[in-house]
This record gives sequence, structure tokens and C-alpha cells, in this order.
Amino acid sequence: MFRFFTQRHWLLWSWIGSAIILSSLWIQVKIDVKINEWFGQFYDMIQKALGAPNSITIEEYWASLLS
Repeated sequence: MFRFFTQRHWLLWSWIGSAIILSSLWIQVKIDVKINEWFGQFYDMIQKALGAPNSITIEEYWASLLS
């Protein structure tokens, strides 16, 4: 099944293609982590506001929403 990794004809394509696929997955994970950090901070703030009224100001809400 993975014989093309060792065949001379496909050697360059298989290793370069694998490197491209793995590096694109790595970049996608880094982007997903950044998005998750933002959503985490935003929704933690919303949960704090719902748990204790008047615990955040409207300016904090809008600033977080616009960021």
C-alpha cells in the first residue's frame, strides 16, 4: 500500500506531498487554536455576565465583540 514512498519514480512526489499535507494540517491546527482562544475568552465573559449581573460593563462587552 505504501510502496510508492520507496519507488524511485514516486519518491520525490510522495515525500514532498506528505510534507505539504502535514505542514498544512499543522497550520490549520494553529489557526483553530487561536480561534478557540478567542471564543473561550468571549464566552467566559458572557458566562460571567450571566452568572453575576453587572459584573462586566457594556464597554467590555463591545470591546470583546469587536476584537
